[in-house]
Amino acid sequence: MLGVAFVSGTLVFTDTFGNAYKNKLAKSFDHVSVAIRPDGDSSSQRDGPRKPTHLTDNLLKRAATLPGAEYAIGVVNGFTALADKDGKLVGDEWGATGSNYYPGKGGKDPRYAFTKGAAPKSAADIALDSRTAERTGFKVGDTVRYSTDGPVRTARVSGIFDTGDGSVVAGGSLVVLGNQTALKVLNKSEYDEIDVKAAAGTSESKLKSLFEKILPRGTDAVNGDQLSDDQERMIERQTGAMSQVLLTFAGIALFVGIFIIANTFTMLVGQRTKELALMRAVGASRRQVTCSVLTEAFLVGLVAAVAGFGLGL
Repeated sequence: MLGVAFVSGTLVFTDTFGNAYKNKLAKSFDHVSVAIRPDGDSSSQRDGPRKPTHLTDNLLKRAATLPGAEYAIGVVNGFTALADKDGKLVGDEWGATGSNYYPGKGGKDPRYAFTKGAAPKSAADIALDSRTAERTGFKVGDTVRYSTDGPVRTARVSGIFDTGDGSVVAGGSLVVLGNQTALKVLNKSEYDEIDVKAAAGTSESKLKSLFEKILPRGTDAVNGDQLSDDQERMIERQTGAMSQVLLTFAGIALFVGIFIIANTFTMLVGQRTKELALMRAVGASRRQVTCSVLTEAFLVGLVAAVAGFGLGL
């Protein structure tokens, strides 16, 4: 029962987690028809310092005014450690992320849906995702401490927002700063990515083909569907690795269970030697006695497996 519960629970958990992750990320790409980002060669840092990405304000303005584009936003991301009220790091190190708030169409950034307060307006303001705010107890107006490159900075929480960011869903934290503040504290002179939303009547493929004509060398245009597919494959790899680790322990539990069950039935048969001998004496064949023991074992295993499956769910 415990072994089957471990296996079924692992499979259900990893599938549920992966599907929830995919659904969240799919929503987070609703605002992206085409993403302009560095190609694989220009973004690689294995051969030395990172090369310029050419994702500048000038390119961002050109993207926003290109025929067929409804709006464009610049995206900046980087490690940002947020301290809770006890001074401890919020979220795992890999999930401590900072990003920018870029006022696009109507002065709003479509990546963030504010539930309380407002977006950061000055260098002294930051916004927190709702999960982090709930875990830490921070509210609008509270003073928090954060760091991106060593020195600790203080800021006021200007707002709290909902997001489908994958690292937040997995337990990380997301700190949002004003656009210019984010570029400064994250030590970025250019954007990491430029996201463009297609205007009504313009397809993603058409918008992508228009961008490919104006893109500087070292950059690439990717449509929203491809971004979503890339993220989905990444999630499948991550959940697959997690599933393999958990299934290994489940396999060990089943393997140990086999010996426990075998020893149990060995003792049961040993204790019932006289009963089995009496059955043989009154006419039962060797095959009938063997089948009766195997049937009993099968029924016990079936009930335990069904119970374990329910327990795993």
